Amino acid sequence: MREHVNVPFSYAVLETASANRTIRVHRAALVLGVAARSLNEWKNPPVDSEGGRAVFYEYARDLARRATELERTARSHDTALTAQNLVGIQETCNGCHRFFREGLR
Repeated sequence: MREHVNVPFSYAVLETASANRTIRVHRAALVLGVAARSLNEWKNPPVDSEGGRAVFYEYARDLARRATELERTARSHDTALTAQNLVGIQETCNGCHRFFREGLR
């Protein structure tokens, strides 16, 4: 996931924060959306129980939903909502990482 998301997410954050907004926010949102949706296809998520799998896939669905919303707001050039969506994505990612990432448990 990190290989696909970190750079596009970083571009989106930087471009949203800058006065000179470009198409990169929209492109980053599209890449993030593809990566987020691919989480739902993971056959072996980093969990040991069915309950854990359900939580993992719920985080994945939430991230995909938020990425779709980011793409929509970026496409419409709504800077405030785009920035708000980025904060929500960051919160979703951080929550999932706290729950699942090795070494953070």
